[in-house]
Amino acid sequence: MKIHLLGPSCSGTSTLGKLIAEKYNIPWFDTDNIFWIKTNPPFTAKRERNERIKLLEDIFGKNNSLVLSGSAIKWGDFIKDYFDIIIYKYVEQEIRIKRLLEREKNRYGNRIDLGNDMYEIHKEFVEWNKKYETGGMEMRSRKSELSWISDIKCKIIKLEKNEPPEKELKIVSEEIDKIIYLNK
Repeated sequence: MKIHLLGPSCSGTSTLGKLIAEKYNIPWFDTDNIFWIKTNPPFTAKRERNERIKLLEDIFGKNNSLVLSGSAIKWGDFIKDYFDIIIYKYVEQEIRIKRLLEREKNRYGNRIDLGNDMYEIHKEFVEWNKKYETGGMEMRSRKSELSWISDIKCKIIKLEKNEPPEKELKIVSEEIDKIIYLNK
């Protein structure tokens, strides 16, 4: 069982992905850990495209079942056919930005404050996230992600309300269980 969750930053794809992985005892991966090289400050160095692809190929080659949270648009198109379920998770911008600001403050403290080492990175990330609804195919946006999943043959679940993660887990688990039952 291979499950992919995508949607805007701070929509809850990682939270739900971890819950699914825990429930079904399968590994969880985040595309941020594949896309970005670990640096301090973080999110300042992208991996080369070929290296990202190699990492994804290794992950998919070594795991019959997995949960992948995050976007691989433009560099991970080859994985589209591997999934049994894709979950598109959307939460409106106001909620996402509030979550993002809280998460970044919790993770990085005063490093994101004006004049400190992560201020510019943080400011750019917030502005980029605000473009999700209006952005086009040139960026990770609602339009590009919905287009990416539009021709996929597997089960697609769209969660487009701000629901508690446990309720969303119940919804997707029903679909996962159906697929597991059919594949027995």
